[in-house]
Amino acid sequence: MKSWKLEYLKGLVDSLSVNEKRYFKLMTDESKSKNYLKIFDALAKQASERELKGSLLDSKINLSYEKSYLIKLLLRSLRNFNEENSLENTLHQALIDIETLLDKQLVTFCCEFIDYYMDIAVKFQLFSFQLQFLKKKRKCVMRMGNIQKQADFIEEEHELEMDCLHKMANIAEYKRLQQKAVVLISQKGNTFMEEDKKLLKSIGEHPLMHDISLAQSVYAKMHFMR
Repeated sequence: MKSWKLEYLKGLVDSLSVNEKRYFKLMTDESKSKNYLKIFDALAKQASERELKGSLLDSKINLSYEKSYLIKLLLRSLRNFNEENSLENTLHQALIDIETLLDKQLVTFCCEFIDYYMDIAVKFQLFSFQLQFLKKKRKCVMRMGNIQKQADFIEEEHELEMDCLHKMANIAEYKRLQQKAVVLISQKGNTFMEEDKKLLKSIGEHPLMHDISLAQSVYAKMHFMR
């Protein structure tokens, strides 16, 4: 396990809200003396690095291991705490759950589970998640052992995959144009040279900037409007 600097751990603990700290403590078994909890409590009380090391001198703990382990636990706690507050967190967790269902050989359930979360990803135009769910669906269909289902899925997967990639490329192009304009304006301010004006004009005259209907998703339209 990588040994993280203590300042990173302190920054992470300082960033926690009261509810996030409470949730972390509830997640842990405080009936047992755990060294990582001692570190957490000390940092939560704003102990300095010297004070922390001094308080742990007699415990003979591996500080490097314990602080790295604490970071791992804190991040896991934050994932769980914020799962319902973020759609992307929910979809990330669904991808993990799909692997669990596959390991359990619950293939039919797994396919329906994928379709449910795929519909959410489609609804909110989260194309990268759609591609990941397609990959899981392919694995699921293959495990069913039904050759006809595999054959049918080939065209379905290809069509959806190409649609996602095309729309992601569309977003990427609008983002590139928008960022080029922002950087140019930020760098030059009011001191535009003739060359700069031509470059800014060429960005505005790009074929994709002629009509907002060319933006194929909400995210592409957001870059167009900026």
